[in-house]
Formats: sequence, C-alpha cells, structure tokens
Amino acid sequence: MKKFGIVGLGFVAPRHIQAIKDVNGDIVFGCDIDAGTKEKIPQSSAFYKDFSEALKKTENLDYLSICTPNYLHYPMAVAAWEKYGKNCTIICEKPVCIRPEDFEDLLKREQEGYKLFVTQQFRHNPYLVEQQQRYSDDKKQHRAEINILVWRDDWYFEPDCWKVDKDRSGGAIINISVHAHDLLCWFFGPHLSCYSEEEVRHASGKIEFHNAFVNWNLNLRQPKNEQRREITIDGETLNLSKGFENLHTKVYQDIVFQNQGLRPSDIRDTMRLMWDLCNL
Repeated sequence: MKKFGIVGLGFVAPRHIQAIKDVNGDIVFGCDIDAGTKEKIPQSSAFYKDFSEALKKTENLDYLSICTPNYLHYPMAVAAWEKYGKNCTIICEKPVCIRPEDFEDLLKREQEGYKLFVTQQFRHNPYLVEQQQRYSDDKKQHRAEINILVWRDDWYFEPDCWKVDKDRSGGAIINISVHAHDLLCWFFGPHLSCYSEEEVRHASGKIEFHNAFVNWNLNLRQPKNEQRREITIDGETLNLSKGFENLHTKVYQDIVFQNQGLRPSDIRDTMRLMWDLCNL
C-alpha cells in the first residue's frame, strides 16, 4: 500500500482524499493550520499543523498531495524532495506555481528525474479528449470565446484573503480561469500573442493562436443564478460546469497505476500564456 501525505485540508482536499482511497492509498498524515480540518482525514492518520514537523516525523513517503494556497505549492514540493529525494512523487493542485522562475526550476528538476504531476483534471474528461483530437488535427481557422462568469462572496475580496492577493494566488486569471485557458493551449498549442485587462473582480482580453483567435471574459460577481463556465468554438459551446465529477480519481489512477499524468513540461504552453496575460 502506497503511503500518501496531504497538505492543505480546505475546499478541494476531499476530492484528493477520496481519490487516494480509490487507489487504495494509505494517508499517513494530513497537515493544515486549521485543527478543525483534522476530521477530513482517517482517524488512523497523523495530523500536523506545521508542514516541516510533518516531514520531520514521517520517515518514508511515496506521494505528497499539495492542496494549499497557490504560493505554497512550489516551496512545499521542494521541501518534500529535500527530505525524500526522488522517491517522493508530488501531486499538486493547479496552478503548479505562480512565479516563472519557479516553473523553470520545476522543468529542470523534471529532467533530473523528480516527479511532479499537476491536477488540471479537465484534460481527463472523455468528451474534451475528443475535442482536443478534433481541433489539434485540423488546419481550419477557429473563432473562440471563453466565459468564466461566477459569484464570489464578499469575504473573497477581503485584504487578508490570499485568493485576491496577486503575490499569493497569482491573480484572478491564474487562480480561476487556468482550466479554461489550459484547454485552449491543449487544443491549439502555444499562443502567438495576447492582451489582457485585469481588475480584482473582472478580467478580459484576447489571445491569438496559430489557428484560433479567442476573446475571453472573467467575472467574479456574476449573479448566482446566471453563473456559467464555458468555451465556445465556432458557435459550439463546451460547458465546463457539468460532467467533471470524479476526475481527480482518474488523475490519481493514471499517476499511481501507470506513472502517467501532466508533468510541468506538458503544461509549459499554458503557464507561459498565464504569465503573459498577467504581465509576470
């Protein structure tokens, strides 16, 4: 039975915990600064509020699942490698990091044999796999539009919330719309040019690919009864809000059983687009 640690037991953690159970993994520890999250992990698992203590007291670890705020993803992966070396595989929530220089280091480490997989799970949806094959193979020029229109409550915009702090989240574009932009790079390849305007509650812009031109819009104050996440390509709309249940389990199955998944080199085009859009 493979030994897993999970750091960050907030909103997204239950999907990872269930996926670990689905691959018959053993959660040897969970870690979060909030002691109230302990109930999310099995009673047999150790719980730590301090990540360095979790690493110090855990002798061996096969996998570390990172579900913490974005700015902690990279340093926590590096800390795990410093303790366990290449024997520990990192499974990281999106985005894998928020600074270009950290991503370049991850690419270098990948070449050296360190293993990190990112859970940009939309690429595991069978319907989107079909669409990727469809758009990546043709030479037609496409017109596309992204609309990520969601509601975020007032607490989301408070100064102490990491989600709106660009130094901790990367900004709304990276934090909220990375899945949709990742699909475009998956479909159409590296971007040629892009333009963006970003505010705390709204962002928009244009992206040019070799065979596609995209307008995109992100709104964090969309009325709750009008929320939608979608990509429209040549008039055909892909709904990104439904049909994506249990994809974390598929991600974990590919990683644990087949040693396959999205490595840093697989999302290079996406991350470079994100940073160009965010002017990083």
